[in-house]
Amino acid sequence: MTSSVLRPWRIWLPRACYLLIVIGMGMQIVPTFVAGEPWEFYEGIVNAMLLALVLLSVLGVFFPLLLLPVLFWEILWKAAWIVSVAVPMARGDGMDEDTLNNLYACALALIFVVAMPWRYILEMFKRTTV
Repeated sequence: MTSSVLRPWRIWLPRACYLLIVIGMGMQIVPTFVAGEPWEFYEGIVNAMLLALVLLSVLGVFFPLLLLPVLFWEILWKAAWIVSVAVPMARGDGMDEDTLNNLYACALALIFVVAMPWRYILEMFKRTTV
């Protein structure tokens, strides 16, 4: 199965996800980067990684199938955060407002899970030899 066999909407769904990242995260990260104010150490690491995500997502808008690993990364880090942070907090004393807000933001990864062209991905893995 190649991209020519994929129906156009199976290519446009990931493209829409990249665009969501570019707009949603770009509106937050790009202005802080352009402002040029120094970041604290860990804030700088997080913001630099988010800026890289935004820039790669710009490429994903134009090359949606080639940049599917970016969407994988987005799905996986959000799932890891939910399992390692949100669930233990919910089981314990409960979640504060910031954690709950981040949980809602991470739940957006479900859109990415639905948008992934899974059959195409599995075919590519089957074809690829190491």
